[in-house]
Amino acid sequence: MTINYTDGTSVRHTLRHHAWFTTGDVVPSSSGMVVAGGLYDKRGSPIMDSSFTMTAGGRQFFSDCPDGMSLIAGPTQSSAVSAGRSASSPAGGNVVYAVVQFEYVTSNAARAVSMYGKLPMAIAVVTLNQHPLTGDLEFVKYENVDMAPVNGLWIPCAGSRSPWNTHLSSEECECPAPRPGDRPPCAAPHAARWRPRAPRLTRP
Repeated sequence: MTINYTDGTSVRHTLRHHAWFTTGDVVPSSSGMVVAGGLYDKRGSPIMDSSFTMTAGGRQFFSDCPDGMSLIAGPTQSSAVSAGRSASSPAGGNVVYAVVQFEYVTSNAARAVSMYGKLPMAIAVVTLNQHPLTGDLEFVKYENVDMAPVNGLWIPCAGSRSPWNTHLSSEECECPAPRPGDRPPCAAPHAARWRPRAPRLTRP
């Protein structure tokens, strides 16, 4: 890709794919190491997949479907940019957050049971270090967002950055909205712990 500037100069960049992590990887967070895309119940406990037989007790369910994502400037970076300065992240560059939502789990580890629509899902805030000259994004840490206070997150699909530099998320659910105490008709035991909610704004 070639970028042409108004002063007549140009710079050529070679486009490339650079993965921050793959769902299921163990990555650093402020509270220790966590599973990227990992799923939790309303008490914050990992939801385990007992069909995974290589470790005793199975392994934590994790989404294999990252979906809507927003790249959001950190508060210090936003104010610094407006003042013509550069803000620094803990890793020495500019702070950028990737708000990533995970839509579903295709199947259990044994590939024997479809898990679509059967688990409460996740949204995470990924802290990135952006090189101030090249714009390259380097992974710093991963933070799972606790959705228990709003009764969980259900099949989050489309998402984007709002004009207010926040993440706009949505939930995609074929179930009719239940009344308090009702079990969603298409839900499994894990999902019955949650109730679908209206779309909401999420700040990093």
